[in-house]
Amino acid sequence: MFAVTVQDLDTSREMAERLGVDVPILADTSTQVARSFGIYDLPGSMGPFSTHSFWLLGRDGRIRFREVSLEMHVPFAKVQEAVAALKA
Repeated sequence: MFAVTVQDLDTSREMAERLGVDVPILADTSTQVARSFGIYDLPGSMGPFSTHSFWLLGRDGRIRFREVSLEMHVPFAKVQEAVAALKA
C-alpha cells in the first residue's frame, strides 16, 4: 500500500505523521498520476485539485475497488469492506 498526493512530499509527510499513517508516499506534483486515474479537476469538485479517492489494485494491476469522493473524504469503512471481500 502507498499514498499518492499532488502536494509536495514534505507537506504530505507532515500530514501522514499527524494522522499516524505509515506508508510510502508518491508526490505527484505534476498531476500526471491523478490525471491518468481521472481524478484531477472533476466537474463538481472544489477546483483544479485531485479528488480524494481510494483504490485497491490487484497484483495483476487490475482495479479491484475504487471510491472517489467530491466531499474530500472517503469513508474508511467502505475500504475495509472492500479489503475483506477481496480476501474472501
